[in-house]
Amino acid sequence: MSLLTRRALACLTAAVLAASSAVVATSAAASPVEGGAGAAAPPAAKADSDGDKLSDDLEAALVDLGPNERVSVIVQGASPGRAAQAAPSLVVDHTYSVIPAFSGSVTAGQVTALSRIPWVTRVELDGVSVAFDAAGDRDYGVETAREAATSQGQTLDGSGIGICVIDTGIDAGHEQLSGRVVGWFDFVNGAGEPYDDHGHGTHVSSIAAGDATGAHPNADEYGGVARAASLVGVKVLDSSGSGADSDVAAAIEWCAARSDVHVISLSLGSPAGDGGDAVSQAANAAVLATGKVVVAAAGNDG
Repeated sequence: MSLLTRRALACLTAAVLAASSAVVATSAAASPVEGGAGAAAPPAAKADSDGDKLSDDLEAALVDLGPNERVSVIVQGASPGRAAQAAPSLVVDHTYSVIPAFSGSVTAGQVTALSRIPWVTRVELDGVSVAFDAAGDRDYGVETAREAATSQGQTLDGSGIGICVIDTGIDAGHEQLSGRVVGWFDFVNGAGEPYDDHGHGTHVSSIAAGDATGAHPNADEYGGVARAASLVGVKVLDSSGSGADSDVAAAIEWCAARSDVHVISLSLGSPAGDGGDAVSQAANAAVLATGKVVVAAAGNDG
């Protein structure tokens, strides 16, 4: 497969997954609110609207915490060692390599000290990302994508392309995905074999790469776009469909490090932001540093 064809397939997969049934954190757009023209919308939770290097969602959480209560955070721009000097209560969970950041916990009373470190660019709440299901076009753009490929005289079936699905997991035994899952990591329960105790990750995987085969009488109608692509499953969301932002960022890093991954799928979301949050920065780094196509489904949360 030529490089041009690979890139075309990656973009094709991106277009389809962007229509899937979830929402990812995006910049908040102002919308009409009660009070007339010019009324300001509430600040985006993942933004830093006042420029103090503390994210808005973290500042909101601190209001309800005593100075000695712990809060989970993600810190960008400083090393854990330097941060621990400013905030001795710090406990580090994960240090990232794709971006200069780490996740961990600290007492609420020492959060501000982290933001005052000269190199720190953002201290944010390690919030919750969730999977959303919503109604949409039944084929999620699959037929349109196939027609576009055919009109260009190419057969883009995903051969040689690896899609890393960061979600609730993946059912490797599903009839449309059997034999296609070539990699797996579980940030939630640490299981060594692929599984999906929610279903959303399997749903997304089948949109991307279901091969239209199986015992179901209408199996051929439910095939995905890249029917010959391989799949790598990364579980960051639990059986209820929610998980930590820090795990999502770590999963992006893990996928980006794999040479057999070309597309990273993020069919999940958290409150809107300004692009300075760790998950957004990790996604940017995966594109710029490793050349991955990072796909973020959006729109179902307003």
